[in-house]
Order: sequence, then C-alpha cells, then structure tokens
Amino acid sequence: MSINKKLSYYLILFLILSTATGCSDNKYEEFAKEFDTIYFEIVSTLDLHDTYKSLEILQTKENKEKIDYLNVLLSDIQGAVPKNKQDYHLMLYRKYQGLVFLRDSFDRWEEFSKEEKLKLLGELSYISMRIIDKENEKSKQMFNIYNTINK
Repeated sequence: MSINKKLSYYLILFLILSTATGCSDNKYEEFAKEFDTIYFEIVSTLDLHDTYKSLEILQTKENKEKIDYLNVLLSDIQGAVPKNKQDYHLMLYRKYQGLVFLRDSFDRWEEFSKEEKLKLLGELSYISMRIIDKENEKSKQMFNIYNTINK
C-alpha cells in the first residue's frame, strides 16, 4: 500500500473519530442546557424562606412531572457522557437527588432526625446559592452586553 493511501486512510479514520467525539460533546451540551432550564424552572417556584411551603410546592403535579423528566434526561444520556464532563454530570445528578430528597420529605419532615433536618436545610441552601449564582451570571451577561453597545 502506498504512503498516500495509508495517509488517506488515517485521515479518514481521524475525521470519523473526531466527528464522533464532537457529536457526543454537542449532545451532552444540549442535555445539560435542557437539564439546567428545567431545574431552574422548578427551584424558581420555591419559597426558600419557608421550608414547609417549599416542600409543599414540590408536591404540585407540574413540579413532580418536571422532576421525573429530569430523571428521564439523566437516564437517556447515561451512556453518552464524555469523559471530560463526568464531574459536571455528577453535579447535575446530585442536583436531581437533592430535589427528589426534598420532594419526598414533605410527608414526614416534622419527624426528621436532626441529621435529616440539617440535610434538608442544606439542600435548600444549595438551591438558594445556585439561584444567586444564576442571577449573578445573568447580571454579568447584561453588563457585558451594555459595555459592548456603549463602546
């Protein structure tokens, strides 16, 4: 086999592998964006100053369906998580687990042990911090747009 043919085969193989990897990353980015959108739709409905009310809000049919859909999203992408996104994926899975824990806490939260109450309050605190981070991110984007326009 000539050197040109070998190079052609290697180039084709390289392009195929590069394309396959790129598709996986692109698919994952779409998943992550959809996951975050739904997650923030759910947590934005909570009243983080009132634990009972927040747990009650998670009992609505709409929020239960959205939480279940997050599980479907996580299950569907399970085999396609790129290696460079494993830690981020674990973070998304923990966000989902936190919502499930809160949703399932409603019926018995008054009977919780001290450790369970601390976990519940911790989850609500994490949600509050994520909401603040999201709002700060939006503010930075708006500031950058404003600066770009006014240059």
